[in-house]
Amino acid sequence: MGGLMPERKSFSQRLMALDWLWGPLGILIAIGSGLAFVLYCYWPVITQPGIVPGADPTSFAHTAKMIVDYFKAHGSLPVIDPTWYAGFELRQAPPLIYFVLGSIYYLIHNIDLTMKIFHPVGTFLIFLSMFYLMRKEGYQTLNAWLAAMLFAFMPSVFASFSSYTKVLAIIFLPLAFYATNQILIKNSLKHLVYLAFLIMLVIYSHPMNGIVFGMFLSMYAVIYAIVDRQIITRRFFLVIGAIGLGFLLSSQYVVPFLFEKVGRTTLPPEEVVFNFGFGRLMLNYIAEYGGALFGLIPLYVAIRKKIPKITATYLAAVLSTVIYFAYYFNIGFFFPFNMSYGYIWIYTADFAFAYVLALVIPWSKIQSLGPYFLRIGLAILIIAFSFFMANKYVDIFRLANYQYEKYPADVQISQELSKYDNPGRVMISHYPFGLVNYMIANFTNRKSVEGHYFGISRIGTNIALMADAIHNSKPEYVINELKHLNVRYFVANQYLQDMYYQDPKTGEKIYVGLKMIDELLKNGYKFVYQTPFNSDAQGKPKKDSYKLFYLDKPSTYVMPVKEKIFAIGKYSYVVAAEMAPLGVNVLEGRSSGSEYFDDYSLDFLKNFDTIVLYGFGYRDKVKAEDLARAYVAQGGHLVVDLFNMEVSPLADGPNFLGVTTCPIKLKEAAQIQPLTNGLAKMIPTTFDIPGEIYDPGTGVIETRQLKEWNAVEYIGLDQSLARLKTDENIASIFGYKNIGTGEVTFIGLNFFYHLYNTNDKNEAKFIKSLIQGNIQTGEAIDTDAREIIFANDYLKYQLHSPTNQLWLISLAYSKHWKAYINGQPTPVKNIDNLMVIQTPAGSNVLELKYESTAVSILGWLLSGLTLVILIFMLIYSKFYHGNINEKEARR
Repeated sequence: MGGLMPERKSFSQRLMALDWLWGPLGILIAIGSGLAFVLYCYWPVITQPGIVPGADPTSFAHTAKMIVDYFKAHGSLPVIDPTWYAGFELRQAPPLIYFVLGSIYYLIHNIDLTMKIFHPVGTFLIFLSMFYLMRKEGYQTLNAWLAAMLFAFMPSVFASFSSYTKVLAIIFLPLAFYATNQILIKNSLKHLVYLAFLIMLVIYSHPMNGIVFGMFLSMYAVIYAIVDRQIITRRFFLVIGAIGLGFLLSSQYVVPFLFEKVGRTTLPPEEVVFNFGFGRLMLNYIAEYGGALFGLIPLYVAIRKKIPKITATYLAAVLSTVIYFAYYFNIGFFFPFNMSYGYIWIYTADFAFAYVLALVIPWSKIQSLGPYFLRIGLAILIIAFSFFMANKYVDIFRLANYQYEKYPADVQISQELSKYDNPGRVMISHYPFGLVNYMIANFTNRKSVEGHYFGISRIGTNIALMADAIHNSKPEYVINELKHLNVRYFVANQYLQDMYYQDPKTGEKIYVGLKMIDELLKNGYKFVYQTPFNSDAQGKPKKDSYKLFYLDKPSTYVMPVKEKIFAIGKYSYVVAAEMAPLGVNVLEGRSSGSEYFDDYSLDFLKNFDTIVLYGFGYRDKVKAEDLARAYVAQGGHLVVDLFNMEVSPLADGPNFLGVTTCPIKLKEAAQIQPLTNGLAKMIPTTFDIPGEIYDPGTGVIETRQLKEWNAVEYIGLDQSLARLKTDENIASIFGYKNIGTGEVTFIGLNFFYHLYNTNDKNEAKFIKSLIQGNIQTGEAIDTDAREIIFANDYLKYQLHSPTNQLWLISLAYSKHWKAYINGQPTPVKNIDNLMVIQTPAGSNVLELKYESTAVSILGWLLSGLTLVILIFMLIYSKFYHGNINEKEARR
């Protein structure tokens, strides 16, 4: 009786003591609120009729649908998507997105609903992934919820809904971070295996995300090992090793992606680097991260807690931010990856900042409801402030308020196309971003060429160069490309119809899009249909009508090469584009693997009257020079410009056939002095520095005046025909080099590109005469190509020609396509990113088979071997390595 009475607890204290209730309930509420917010944001996407927003979804969904439909019909997977990019090679595309979308579509049989499902599920999985990481790292539910909300709905991460491949990649980043910490802290071998698999999944989602995420985790591991003395330094090598194993595990995709990338391009740096002032940079910072608190509060958290892991995470976030924003100040060349992918670092910075910022709310044993709800209120306030600040610059709630356009123009143009029987391709211009292509494929299953650049497509450069030709008022070049691509339907959207540039001298508006349409009509295309003008979401009329042009001509995907001029080199497009308006068709050898002169045989080159070497290279100089002599000896006309010639890094400068270059840089107009009569007299005597046409994406083409002009002149010519008036007698800009009984023409001053930019009529006459020489138009040869089989991985044609003949196969080039003439293998040349083969005179059977290559087999072997190693490591960690760790722990 003498003991003290137990302290009487309040109701809230007794309630808070129910740990068995609050733990699971808190997790359910956290996950439920995250799901509720996802549904709020995406509800119009889910419930309204129409297509999901974003540039990439329809493109990926359309190919996923094609894969599943093909699998259902044939019981095997296709190798190309014939309805996209002249036969888009599927092994070059990130495979995980097609597996995910294809699996959903296979189960529900509705591709539109598939996209509506993937949008919210992708964002919710990012939320869950971050939430799982924080809980596994030992943080309280509220901190985990705050981190997950901040990360999943940070503007730059949330906006990834428009890029499905990046959504998938981001899902795996928090999980990979957790595995990295387990390796560093616990020396966990099984988590090394897990990290390898996670890196593989990121690479399968988006290869550049894989590179950046791998670099970020390596960077973090090094920093963590430096700031935490308890971390055994060598363990960060285990992290790097795990990332390397992840790349090896994905070799089945990565090896062909890297080593069979013929034709793939990246955007030039001037298209992707932004130069902003500091003030604009800060506004962008606020918009990307959701408020300045992301730069200040995480720093406070790192300083206050003094925990090495948090410090390392914060420093990794800062470094990611520095790398990301370096691109705004055009110093991205300091970093060892392509500049066009610098923006991916924003995701790693977002992740690390969200991780640290979520820990600003301290959590200890809470005795009553008041402090509990105070912390919840603080977390909600942080989220609200972040969204408020971000929304001042980026509408992160745009999906919640999204009003679908019904896209009737896309549907109507597709329905109209379904009325035609001609199996030729559809060319969709200008910048349709996948939507029109998606509609056309779903309604008509037609082959098409989308008028939007796509970096991993084989013909991405073709599309970009056709757009450049339109911008530069050279639609004749586009017509020639359409012939090669077997285009019979041309869809001109409103962007193309309204496009113009303003002449800087006269102020005249030149509608280059309408000029393209006029050229279509001149070449047999007929204007057959126009969609009505539509209304926007508010019912206001808008000018967005499509025009359909049809070429009523039999379709063929194998056609004779009729061009008699062949330009070889990375700048061969310039020659073809400037000759097209002059009525001269030029075949281009500019694709990967086709720009080397000595890769061609004399038998192949003899099909052409003129060879132009411009931006070319050679693998063996002696062989290349012997080939040049042999070509000229049999009557060929060889024209050479050594500007930016591909040479060995050890070489002093371009030298070919005994002719050496002298680089020159003009900063003002130069005067040219002809030295002989004849062709030299046609050279314009004044050489101005031109401007370049540039498309800023507004529909109004701009002209940018160049400040200087880079070119070469020559030493070693046998006959000098022209030079700059300021030069001594030793250097020439135009002349001949005698080789045997013939001669080679050397032209300098980068004349070809100069004409491309100036369109000067006198200069055009000179260049045309220079290239054509004394070529006489020969008689047309009667050829015939009859289709026997056109399957996804096999083509068979009956060909006939009275002479040796080059044939162009209108499919995107791949090293996997092997050609056989009458059962015997024959070389396949990558010409203009399409395929060209040669047949002997008479009737021949052409077979084209899609086969494995040594590179693809190597990729499978590396993936298989790595998988075996990882399985062994997993077994080892379970039965041996784990016991060692337990013994060490007991000691």
